[in-house]
Amino acid sequence: ISVLQNSVKTLRNENQNLKLKFENEIDEIEQYSRRQCLRIDGRKIEKESEDPEDIVKIVHRYMKEVGINTSDTVIDRAHRVGPTYVNRKKEKSRSIIVKFNNFRIRTLFYQNRAKLKDVVGIKVDLTKKRYNLLSNARSAIKSNVKLKDIYVFADINGRIKIVDNESKESAFISSIEE
Repeated sequence: ISVLQNSVKTLRNENQNLKLKFENEIDEIEQYSRRQCLRIDGRKIEKESEDPEDIVKIVHRYMKEVGINTSDTVIDRAHRVGPTYVNRKKEKSRSIIVKFNNFRIRTLFYQNRAKLKDVVGIKVDLTKKRYNLLSNARSAIKSNVKLKDIYVFADINGRIKIVDNESKESAFISSIEE
């Protein structure tokens, strides 16, 4: 019986390791498929009936505000996602997800997002796993006084990066333990 128990224990460990490995690989693939996308969190009021063309026009207007004048073919798709956000004025808004056909234009728009910081927030579209990791890491840093010089963010490719301002050291993380 003890031989069988040890065998079962070994198989469970192997199974757990394989599961973790494949979850990480699936997350990598899913994040790679999102590399053409940006998420626009807005303070823009949502109309009751918006069609995708209205949303594309909104995105083009934001692009012009940051100095990017391009054709309509730069955006593959744009639509609202997620739960409705209601602000203090009882105005409703949901995030917009934009998939670009051109990575260079997407990067340029993302790099110029500071020009729109009072209007909307523009972020890299992260997988649920990476978004949770980013949120948990920020919470852990915020709650620990010793970590006040450390900040964490998602880079342009959706990788979670942690930086120590004091020593200027940085690393990419894939789990909260790291």
